[in-house]
Amino acid sequence: MTGETGETDKTVERTIEQLQSFVRGELAAIETYQQALDSPEVLHDLDTLKWCQRSHGERVGLLGEELRRLGAEVPTQSGAAGKVIELLGNVTVGLGESAAIYALEKYEDLRLREYGHDLAKLGAEHQEFVARSLLPAQIETHRILQLLKRRRAA
Repeated sequence: MTGETGETDKTVERTIEQLQSFVRGELAAIETYQQALDSPEVLHDLDTLKWCQRSHGERVGLLGEELRRLGAEVPTQSGAAGKVIELLGNVTVGLGESAAIYALEKYEDLRLREYGHDLAKLGAEHQEFVARSLLPAQIETHRILQLLKRRRAA
């Protein structure tokens, strides 16, 4: 059976599952930034990191709107992704500003690769949605953390 966009029910189901996965990843990103923001190690970059965290929150909002439009549930917890990030955050707390920035940059890199890799799991309409609405913001937060990381290495 096909839906309004000409996509099969299976494609729509796969798209919903992937969009929900993206939400969980974005929620984990917000949690990761909060861990960093709660530590004194990142005082020099507080405003920048808050901006990145807000960017991930905006992506959660966009994904939530799209999931609701599809009649699907919007995840409210990061799930397993958040547990891994929590562990990483606990390891880096107290190791200094460079370790916190390094961990955030690695997570931004992971999110960018996930968006690129998982794009093919979406129906055509939602591939365009991710490429237009989410990927540019992810590229930007990744770029910002790369710059902060390089600044620490210099």
